[in-house]
Amino acid sequence: MEQKIHQGRNVKRFREMLGIKQEALAFDLGNDWNQKKFLC
Repeated sequence: MEQKIHQGRNVKRFREMLGIKQEALAFDLGNDWNQKKFLC
């Protein structure tokens, strides 16, 4: 059975390793990014 990669969990792990808060990441990505676009 094929496992799905949980992209949100991976983003959280990288963000935590780098010490970046969600708000800072969202600001750095800019206004044209959202969760749906990021995970596609």
